[in-house]
Amino acid sequence: MNISVLSIRSILSIIIGMIGLLALALALLSGSIHKNLVLENQKHTMRDMIGIAVNERLEDLAETTQALGLSLQSTPAFQTALYSNNLAALLPLLNNQFHQYFVTSGIIKLEQLILFDKDFSKLTEAQESSRLITTQETICPQFLHRAGLRTGSKRMTIMHDLCMHEGNPLHATIVPVGGLRLKGYIMVITDPSHNLKTLESNLGIPLCLRLKNNKSIFESDKWPKNEESSLISSYELKTSSDIPVLNILIAQNINALSKKLDKARLDVLLISGIGTLFIVVISILIMRRTMLNPLSKLAHKLHSFHTDKSRIGEQLEVTGTREIHEIIEGFNYMSLKLGKLYQSLENMAYTDSLTELPNRHLFQETLQNTIQHHHKINKPFTLLLMDLNHFKEVNDTLGHHIGDELLKAVSLRLKDTLRNNDIFSFLDQESISQFDNDMVARLGGDEFSAILTNLQKTEDSIVVAQKLISAMEQPFKINEHQLTIGLSIGIATFPEQGSDMHTLIRHADIAMYDAKNRNRGVSTYNQAQEKNSRID
Repeated sequence: MNISVLSIRSILSIIIGMIGLLALALALLSGSIHKNLVLENQKHTMRDMIGIAVNERLEDLAETTQALGLSLQSTPAFQTALYSNNLAALLPLLNNQFHQYFVTSGIIKLEQLILFDKDFSKLTEAQESSRLITTQETICPQFLHRAGLRTGSKRMTIMHDLCMHEGNPLHATIVPVGGLRLKGYIMVITDPSHNLKTLESNLGIPLCLRLKNNKSIFESDKWPKNEESSLISSYELKTSSDIPVLNILIAQNINALSKKLDKARLDVLLISGIGTLFIVVISILIMRRTMLNPLSKLAHKLHSFHTDKSRIGEQLEVTGTREIHEIIEGFNYMSLKLGKLYQSLENMAYTDSLTELPNRHLFQETLQNTIQHHHKINKPFTLLLMDLNHFKEVNDTLGHHIGDELLKAVSLRLKDTLRNNDIFSFLDQESISQFDNDMVARLGGDEFSAILTNLQKTEDSIVVAQKLISAMEQPFKINEHQLTIGLSIGIATFPEQGSDMHTLIRHADIAMYDAKNRNRGVSTYNQAQEKNSRID
């Protein structure tokens, strides 16, 4: 073609045509990139959503199996059979757990209960014939091995983990048995897929559960027949040892989203034919404002969460395209949930969920710090261990909900009595570290404790104990019931009756059971009580 004979209009037309073709190619390319970016971000959001929901289900499952293990060992029949090593009596008690509320109501799918001694030698086990566990192989051997390697106070903690057995995923919970004097462990085996199936109804998205070999063990009725037409996001569930056990997949139909993205791309192509340069500039500005800036802010916020956990829960301003809106709204939702979860985990670690008193973990930590401090200043202090009398009768006759309300009322009365006697003024866990470690705590069940650093004489401790007993003798009004219970208190003084945490607790516990057995209300530890102690 002889360009010199062409008109300016023709040359401009050719140039504009070439720019138009280039704009068309760029529009097609940018449209594809935009679509892939949106879908990938959507996929990551879905994966994060699965992860949060799965963790919530596993936490609920861990709490339920923990409650099952604790409730089993709290029964007198179990304690009697365990302390007498009566395996014939223990087996029916284990079998009976398959008919408890958690199992029969479908909250969990209980597979097996195994009772070990404190060296993790199997004593007995129970399971139903219809369950998936069919061999005599050790269940979750790596998990048991890690549990057996623990030393010191860690042996008293509850452990949870996932494992594989016969190609199927299992959830295992190990609960220590015997209180402060460890007697053994209960291992609760459940099927986690039973709890994970509920994700479909909660998320409102089709769900599929697949094993490592890609075999589906659950697939919702709405799961797409042709997975290519849907956005599939998967979350790989692993054990704490990073061993995969299950793939959790959710599907989202992307036909409508794809059509909208395709239409938007066609509009851009039509507009680019009219004013390519103008549209390119405007498009860059729009993309910067509606996509890049919000995504940059999102990345910056995620980085800030990584470097400063206290910022978890902060929100981002919702800006950008509709897809970016969805991503930021999803991020804000997850941030809020994670913030609440982070705060909840901190509270759970140190607070009794029923009475909101400090729990056993915080009690032991505080007692250890108090002992170290008082070693340095050479000053005695008093430890009280308290146990409610006839509390079991309240639970058995009126139900656990009345028992729970009674424990709350007892906790308030204990705090009020100690405050009114000026023993200490602050009982909430935020202020414990500021006021010489005085505290009252719930150790579990109907057992409470108090660390009283201002009481240095046994006589003063007995006076305070008698006031607590008198306070408990006043009737409690729980719903329509007037309840009267007693209180047995054991007293041990540091360092005279124990210079380390375990000895001090043990001696206070011996004194408490001496008070209970002799119906004395309060008892101070002495060596003569050892021969009648329940603690061996």
